[in-house]
Amino acid sequence: MFSARIPTSCVSDLLAVATVTLALAVLAGLTAVADPKKPNTSCAGWQLDNCYSESQMDQFLEVGHQMLTDYLAHIAVSSGPTLIYVPEGRSVNSQCGWQFDHSSDYCPASNTVFRGQGLLWDNYHQYGAAGPIAGLGHEYGHFLQRISDVPNPQTNAETIQHEDQADCVAGAFVKYLDGLGRVEYPQDFRNLGRFLRAIGSAEGPGRDHGTADERVHSFKLGLFGNLTACNRFYPRTPLAM
Repeated sequence: MFSARIPTSCVSDLLAVATVTLALAVLAGLTAVADPKKPNTSCAGWQLDNCYSESQMDQFLEVGHQMLTDYLAHIAVSSGPTLIYVPEGRSVNSQCGWQFDHSSDYCPASNTVFRGQGLLWDNYHQYGAAGPIAGLGHEYGHFLQRISDVPNPQTNAETIQHEDQADCVAGAFVKYLDGLGRVEYPQDFRNLGRFLRAIGSAEGPGRDHGTADERVHSFKLGLFGNLTACNRFYPRTPLAM
């Protein structure tokens, strides 16, 4: 991930074919994270795929943290949520319940994003850097909803809309990275398609997240329309003007 500029005209086809102050609070017992502005020393330039081990997920997360820090500055948001890394075998009792090493969650009560080592590694191992970094963008989408006074969902159907907007934000974030020349064509978009398909919900009366098709569609709205395209989910409380 993060090398060549993507030809935008090809992105839609690839997704269809693939079917697509921030502070890092690290729990005790971890080694210090790497310089957030530099990738791991085993990575070549900004090539982040296949260069972090499971034990280095805290370092990988710090790279994603810096990208989100820069993106928030780009959209004129001066400060963001706290980002907490939960190592394997550990847990954190948050204001939104227990968070574990397979957590990926934004807690609005404490304005905190939780990312667990286990889930982070599973996603990185299967979908390269693109999947988990886009997933982090999704959680920061929930943060943007909070500061924009987007109404909290009260039903499963409303929660689907809430989650779909966060997927749209993830797409806008990836578009920003593409503009910096940090997205690799075509592999990253194949991986993003696989990632979004994998995390999509099956149709059913009790689901509270978008289906695979809905998540891909929402992501593409942000990717091709930027953050303003995500306003359509809640026109009365826009994320961007």
